[in-house]
Amino acid sequence: MKGLTPTQYGFVFGIYEFGIFILCPVYAKMIPHVSPKFLICMGLFVAGYCFSLFGILMWSSPGFNFLTLSIVLRIAASTGAAAFLTGNYSSIAIYFPDHVSQNKLYKTLSQAITETCLGLGMILGPAIGGLLYEVL
Repeated sequence: MKGLTPTQYGFVFGIYEFGIFILCPVYAKMIPHVSPKFLICMGLFVAGYCFSLFGILMWSSPGFNFLTLSIVLRIAASTGAAAFLTGNYSSIAIYFPDHVSQNKLYKTLSQAITETCLGLGMILGPAIGGLLYEVL
């Protein structure tokens, strides 16, 4: 509807994961100086705000403007997501030190529960959001 090719909108969605890939090690280096709680709160705020702005892009003009705004918002959202993920996994090691596995091949119980909850949120969130969009 906005005049983008599949390559262009594929890039818009792919840049998000690429940003997380690049920024997670940066945030991991910051953990000794910044608390994981701050990273989680800041990351959720930034990502949520950017996703909200991304949702109102439907009123943007089609073409280059839409593509540029989409890319900028997805990069900004990836900074928040990377902060949240880094803070999340760091807090697991801090709050559950007895459940951290020494063998890197095996995941810990607390990490497995966190992964399960994140996966369920990624599955149920869009489904519930789509349902609410249709109802309202």
